[in-house]
Amino acid sequence: MRAPAIALLVLAETAAGQTSTSARASQTRGTVVLSDVNRASVTFYVQNNGRGMQGQQILLAPTVDVFVGRHVTLGAAPSIAYGRTSKAHSIELGGDLRVGGYAVLASKWALWPTLALGAYGYTTSLPDDNSRVTVRTRLDVPVLFYPAPGFFVGAGPLVGFAFETSRRSGSDPFISYGALTTLGGTF
Repeated sequence: MRAPAIALLVLAETAAGQTSTSARASQTRGTVVLSDVNRASVTFYVQNNGRGMQGQQILLAPTVDVFVGRHVTLGAAPSIAYGRTSKAHSIELGGDLRVGGYAVLASKWALWPTLALGAYGYTTSLPDDNSRVTVRTRLDVPVLFYPAPGFFVGAGPLVGFAFETSRRSGSDPFISYGALTTLGGTF
C-alpha cells in the first residue's frame, strides 16, 4: 500500500563548507528539508448513530520544512489521497501545517516526530452525500537514516484524530493509525 516516491538528492554542507553524511549536519538553522511522505493508514470512523466503520487510505504529500532552531522545524505539506470504505471511494485534496522536533540518535540516524494540523475537502462516490470537509491533527514519528550526504530515508508510525462534516450526514469524529515512509534531502 505504498505510493511511488520521488527522491530529491541534495547535499547538506556544514559551516566549513565540507560535505557531511551525518544526521547532525541537518540541524543548522535555516536548513530546508524537502521530502516526499507516503502514508498508508487504517481509519476507524465513529458515525452520528454511534456505529463505527473502517476504511483505508493511501496518501502522497510532498513536504517542505525549515529548521527554525537546532531541534525545531516548521513546514507545510499539500496532499492528495485516495480512500475507500465498504460503502464508498473518495478523492481528497488538502494540506497540513506542521511543527517538528529533530533528535540525532547516532551519526547517520535521527528521530523526527512532527505534529500536523490540516484541512481537507473531498468528494465521495455516495450519490446523496458526496462532498465533505475534514479538519485533522496527526502525529508522525519517522526514524531517519542518512545513507549519503544530505539524503535520507525513513519510516515510522502515525496516529491521528479528525472531525469530519458534510451537508447531509452532519459531523463525525474519526481516529486513524498506520505507517509512513519518507525520503528526501536537505540543503
